Parts: sequence; C-alpha cells; structure tokens
Amino acid sequence: MRIQPTNQSVGEAYLINRRLSDQQWLNRKKIVRICRWLIPITFVYVQLSMTLPRFRNLQNLKCTHWSDAACTILLWKGEPLADLQKDEKIEATVVISYCGEDMSTFTKYVDDKSKNITIRDVAIIPGCPETPPSTKNIAYKDLPDFKVSSQWQRPISQQIELNVIEWLIARLEAAMTHSLPDYYDDDNHVIIFLSSKALDLIDQRRPLDTVVQSAMENRFGCVQKPSNGMSYYHDPNALRLFTNSEFNETRQYNFLGEWIDGLNTSWMFDGLVPVCYGGSFALNSKDLSRTPELFHGVLKAMITEYKTHESYELVEFMERSLAALFSHRLAQEQIISLKEYSTQVHTGQHLTGSLYHSWRNHGWLRVFKGDTLEKNDIDLSQLRLTLVVSYCMEDMTWMNEYFKDLKIGHVTIISKCIKPIKGFNPPGATISRMANTGRCDHSYASWMANMKEDDTDNHIVLFIKASRYLYQSGMHYRPIRDVIRIANERGFSCEAEASDKSSYYRTELLRSFSFPVHRGVYVKSSYTNMGNWLDNMRIELPRPLTPVCYGGNFAAKASQIYSKKKLWERMVTSLSRGDSIEEGHFAERAWAGILSYPLNSNETAIMQSIPIIYGPPSGGYIGTVHLNE
Repeated sequence: MRIQPTNQSVGEAYLINRRLSDQQWLNRKKIVRICRWLIPITFVYVQLSMTLPRFRNLQNLKCTHWSDAACTILLWKGEPLADLQKDEKIEATVVISYCGEDMSTFTKYVDDKSKNITIRDVAIIPGCPETPPSTKNIAYKDLPDFKVSSQWQRPISQQIELNVIEWLIARLEAAMTHSLPDYYDDDNHVIIFLSSKALDLIDQRRPLDTVVQSAMENRFGCVQKPSNGMSYYHDPNALRLFTNSEFNETRQYNFLGEWIDGLNTSWMFDGLVPVCYGGSFALNSKDLSRTPELFHGVLKAMITEYKTHESYELVEFMERSLAALFSHRLAQEQIISLKEYSTQVHTGQHLTGSLYHSWRNHGWLRVFKGDTLEKNDIDLSQLRLTLVVSYCMEDMTWMNEYFKDLKIGHVTIISKCIKPIKGFNPPGATISRMANTGRCDHSYASWMANMKEDDTDNHIVLFIKASRYLYQSGMHYRPIRDVIRIANERGFSCEAEASDKSSYYRTELLRSFSFPVHRGVYVKSSYTNMGNWLDNMRIELPRPLTPVCYGGNFAAKASQIYSKKKLWERMVTSLSRGDSIEEGHFAERAWAGILSYPLNSNETAIMQSIPIIYGPPSGGYIGTVHLNE
C-alpha cells in the first residue's frame, strides 16, 4: 500500500508559502490556526505579486538579469549569486552523519570558513554500531565547549538520507509543539548536514561559506558540485525515469516518477528540478520553525514508505527529492536561460536527467574564439570605414571583389617596394612609400602614429596585407562583414580565426615568448623576450588572458587607436631596426591586447567557466589556450 502524505494539500501549501516574504511567513504562522479560509486568497495574491525569488544584498549580486551569462553559469552549477557579506553574522547548527570516520574530515572542512559564521552546536547521527566520538576526540578550534547529541542509530552506513530525514522530522514535530529552540526562528541561522561521502571528494566540494550563502539566498545549498558539464538542475521528465539498474531486489516502483506520484508530491517536479548528491547540504532553519507543516507530511510519508518496503532504491529517490522540497522554485526567466545554455539532457545511470552542457556545440564558444557573445547583424551604413593596406609587389586584384560591397571612405596603400601598385588602386587612394623595414607591423604603427585626431566610435579602420597567404596552421579567414561587426563591439577584431584553439593566450606565458630564428634567418633582437619588449614599450596586456591576432589582418576602432598615439611612435622606432626582425613577431602578438576592449562581466564569466588547457611551453604558440573537453 502506498502511503499518502498526512497533509493532503501540501502541494498547494508549498506553492503558496515558498513565495511569501519573510514577514508573511511569520504572519501566516500566527494566522493559520485561526483563519485557514484565508489561504485561497493568499494564493491568488502571491501568484500575482511575485515572480522571482527574493535575494538579500541585491546590490552585491554577481549578475543583474537572468539572461546574463554570469547568472546562467552560477545558476547552472547551483552556486550562490552573491558573496557572503563580511558584516553579516551567521549562526549554524552542524549535523554530522558519522560511521567511524576520522573526525578531522569534518572539523577541517568546518574550520575553513569566514569569521562571520559561528557554529552554535553540533549533532552526531551514528550511521553504524561504532560508538560516536566524544567531545574530547574532536579538535574544533572555535567551539571548545560545544555539545554533541547522539541520535538515530541505523546499521546501514550508506543510508545517510534516512538519518537526516528522521532528524528533520523530529525538529519539525518540535516546531509544531512550540518546543524548538528560539534561534531556529532567526533569519541568519542555518543547519549544515555533513557526510564523508561528499567531503571526501575534495575537488568536487564547495567551501562552507558558499554553501551557507546558497542556503541564505535559495533556502538550500549543496556541498557537492555537479560533475563536469553537468548541471545542478535536472529535466523533470527525464529525472522521473530514474531507476537503479544495479538494484536486484524486488522493485516497488518502476521508476522515480511512480514514487513521486504515489506520495502525491508531483508538484516538486514542476519546472527544472534541483538535485543535491552526496548527503551534504545546508538549510535555512526558519523554514522548519515557521512552516513545519509544509515539510513534515512529505518527509514523514517518505520515511514511512521506506520502512514499509526496506528498499535502498527508495533512499536514492529521497536523495533526488530533498533539494526540490526545500529550494526556491525557479522563475520562468531562469528556466529559459538554463535550457538555452544546455546542449542535451544526460541519460546515464546515476545522473539521469541532469542538464548537460558541451562547449564544443555552444554558441558562447564564440567569445573563446575572439567573436562577440551575440552574433547580431550590423548596419554598415551607420559606420565610417577606412582601409590601410600594407603592400610590396603582391597582386592585389582579389581586393576589388573582396571590398566591393563596402563603402570605404578612404584607402591608404603603404608601399615598401619601388614597383608600381598592382591590381587594386581605387580613385582617391593615398599611396605612401616607406623604407622596407618592420614589414606590415611597421606600416600599421606608422599610419597610427600619423593619424589625425579622431575619437569617434563609428569609425573603423581595416588593416589588411596585400597578400592572402595565411601560413599559420589551423587558421582561416572570417568574412569581412564579421570582422567589422566584431570590431564595432569589441574595439578590435582579427580576420584570422583559429579552428583548433582560442584567440586568448595566457599572458604570463606569452611574455616569455622569443623568436630568434624565422624561416632560417636570424632575427633576434636585444630583448630577452616579449615581456622585456612590452615593458620597454610601456605596454600592459590584459591579465590573466590576452587576445592574440595572427596573420597581420585586423580591424580597430579609430577611438581605440588615437587614444594610444604616443605608443605608436615608440613602436615605429622599435620596428625600424630592419626588415625581418623579432620585434615584428612581438608586435603581431600584441595588437589585439592593446586595441581590444577589456572583457565585460558576461565574457569574463564565460572564459572563466570554459575548461581549458595550455599549449606548448615554448615555441611560436607558447601560452595558447585550448578547450579541454
């Protein structure tokens, strides 16, 4: 027989109360015993008045709108959207599921917290016959006089969720009889449940401060991070189909969805579902104190159902349900953002239903490649275009077709050869002849140094070599319209795009680049490496990553160029040493970092979240960033 929750309207009550403000929580606790007829009215009011969960310290959020990349990435992982405030005092009750482990596993984790979190008391829940540790066995620097309460012995150590649920039920029943400690009703008191199952995974666990802040923001914080590419949030339809194929006992339910329906708790799977694995998490204690009836019926039904069937698979069902029971419900804007970020739904055995993200198939990888976050079309009629060509005996016939659809205001052809201009010489073009030094980089720096004052944002200058030969491997040319579009948004754009790596390099590694021999010719400068040259030029590249443009073809806003006029004069002098020189290779790798706008918050969040590895420790591509997926 399937056990029904003791509170038949728990789903409706959940939807009502999860969206109420803190003051409304307190008011309802007083009113519900007298005026239960007000619930339908309250439900209508809440549905009309609140669409987003409330967050404290709004001004300190790391994101401003659910469509922001930073918001989506943090939400995807189940991370808090704000940092724990330094002046905010938090008290915590720590509940440890213990089965003979070295207690330092727990105490070291708890010790690594900020000073504004104070541990009020600790409870030990034995999960096996071993005697619980005494206070003498626990070295805890912040609590020399704390009390350890021992409860709920259960012989199967893996069944952490059962022990936690029984502990919660006892607290909820105490709340309903008004015998719960007063501090449970405080806004800044959390309950932290810890098990070695999650804490042993050092690389996959969140710091305690992060978990606590998640509980303060979202009413639930999970210690264990999602696996690579996986989300904290799950597709409800796929999650409902979860079943453990390794389970060889008599199965009471074909899959998780049947169990959820049997408990009359399908409302928990409405929308994307948060799932916390590992049995370690934090709750906001006021949820237990102020509205115990919301949770007591559901948890009591879960534990009764388990005792009826003694099936370990039901414990796995519980593990996949607790976060959904206590967490804020996602707003529609959040659900849309997460679904757009996802590339598929995981169907594997243990993480069934988890949204999955692959960078190789996602549009946000454009940032990684030096493109814009959004690929919006551009109105060329609103831009002023100038073309600067570096020439030396090449056939430029290809340019006539290439630039035919662009309304270029002025063309300057910088020739470093005495030979006549071949193939491309539009009416009104300026022909500037220079000594054959520094190649295209010297030509561009010279033009920039002599540029007339211009700080307008709608003027874009195209710097193009007369040759179309692109010798760098794994590179291809972007369409010229895309080059202009990117430069208009990012201040700079490279025509050459890498197929197998990022346009960003690790700045510190790039600074160690040197190139004494090029195509069999000794080109070494007096500089130790590129970092030495950059310092001499007084160039500060972005850190920790800087964009790099190969091929000598790029576009930049006139305002970005003119604002650095004195730098170009120094570069012209440096690049005048000879024809093929090491300084030219330094300049080639510096143009993008000098002329690009800094990454904005969304772009920074994306670059920080992309799994990367670095290329060779030496050679022409030192510091290269590659996708590690």
